[in-house]
Amino acid sequence: GLVYLIEALKSVTETHPDVLLCVVGAGPEEESIFSLVEKLSLKQSITFLGRVPHESIPVYLNAADILCLPSLREGCPNIVLESLSSGTPVVASNVGAVPDQISNGSLGVLVEPENSTDLARGLVEAVEKDWSINDTFEWMSWAENAQEISRSFDKVLSIK
Repeated sequence: GLVYLIEALKSVTETHPDVLLCVVGAGPEEESIFSLVEKLSLKQSITFLGRVPHESIPVYLNAADILCLPSLREGCPNIVLESLSSGTPVVASNVGAVPDQISNGSLGVLVEPENSTDLARGLVEAVEKDWSINDTFEWMSWAENAQEISRSFDKVLSIK
């Protein structure tokens, strides 16, 4: 969903020109992404960090004001749990288990996937919100998670 994030950023920078997007990671679509950034005149608003060592991720999460995960599909993304655990709010697509992770508006903002307009709305909402009253984030323990998965398997296996 990086294309949608870049398109959304164009809209966000119109009202918040000081916003800076830092993209961690790399992939086969880099050239088309770089071309889109050039086309939308966003080079001053985006920093591409490339691949970083996993142990550096907490440093970036603590430095970030907001994490954005514009995924088109997800399972239960660890990066959302890691971000919330470090006190960084999340703007993410309403896919997979993300709505369970961002269970209320004090943890982040959910947006429609593949929708740069809604993503821009969510980002502006997040940029303008006072997150200092952020709720404490709690997630299932490993044992609770295993029990939940087991219940889900039992439910699926009992369907005939």
